[in-house]
Amino acid sequence: MLGSGGTARRAAPKEWNHRMTLAQLLFAGAVIGLVMAVPVGPVNLLAISRTLRYGFVAGFVAGLGGMVADTLLAAIAAYGVTWVIDFVEGNARPIQFAGGVLLLVMGIAAMRSHPHLDRAAAVASSGGVLRGGVSAFFMTMTNPGAALAMLALFGSLGDIDADGLQGARAAAVVAGVAAGSTLWWFVLASIVRHVRGRLGDAWLHAVNRTAGIVLVVFGAGLIASLALGIRLF
Repeated sequence: MLGSGGTARRAAPKEWNHRMTLAQLLFAGAVIGLVMAVPVGPVNLLAISRTLRYGFVAGFVAGLGGMVADTLLAAIAAYGVTWVIDFVEGNARPIQFAGGVLLLVMGIAAMRSHPHLDRAAAVASSGGVLRGGVSAFFMTMTNPGAALAMLALFGSLGDIDADGLQGARAAAVVAGVAAGSTLWWFVLASIVRHVRGRLGDAWLHAVNRTAGIVLVVFGAGLIASLALGIRLF
């Protein structure tokens, strides 16, 4: 009785998954995209600091770098690219170390910099708008926790076969992740742009230094956990 009951309960999510329409899968993907993007972390800090320093476009593009990474991870989970999943799980330690070093470098650079508000948002002199997006992309892709969190969130949709979702159903979820993540970065950059005009260089310097310290703490924590043999992911 218990065995058959347990089997029935495990089968229910899969049946629910198959009953979901494309619109529902799109909405579910958007929720996943928001859940991945909203929590305050290195990419959020990067987007905020670049919006404060250079304006809306620079901050939004920084966020889009994280969105591209999240969408790529969503596609891997949705289409069941098992060799990629196995690679991430099997190489979590070196990937975590690389992510920790990246955060340390970016955090130290942020603390050592002396930013100024650029009212004209002229980012060309700083290396261009795309620099923030590229940094955010690699921040996300070198974080094993992001990949495993995406897999866990996809698991909430029900039992996905080893080969993943199929065709339009997988595309709907992936498109939803991209849309939800993009929405967050647009809202965040818009809010920061709204308050940007009321701030001065001193405030920007404080935010930039705080962001740098947080990035260093994140990076040092990742590397220290490896040295102490603590498994984070």
